[in-house]
Amino acid sequence: MEKAARRRVVLERELRIGQVVLGQLHLIRHVHEEALAAVRHAIELDPSFADAYRQLGFILAEAGNPEEAIAV
Repeated sequence: MEKAARRRVVLERELRIGQVVLGQLHLIRHVHEEALAAVRHAIELDPSFADAYRQLGFILAEAGNPEEAIAV
């Protein structure tokens, strides 16, 4: 799954869902900084993409930032 997500993001860096999936994969591996970067990029691409905000909240909570997660 990671290989496919990375390939898709390489082919279409501006694909918002690819960034969110990549963020989820990094979260599963507890690589929080990369997860945050991917999901924040998805939000930059589409500021109204609700799934990206949901995922950002999960990542922030997992990374030990519950207050920031609630704010998101």
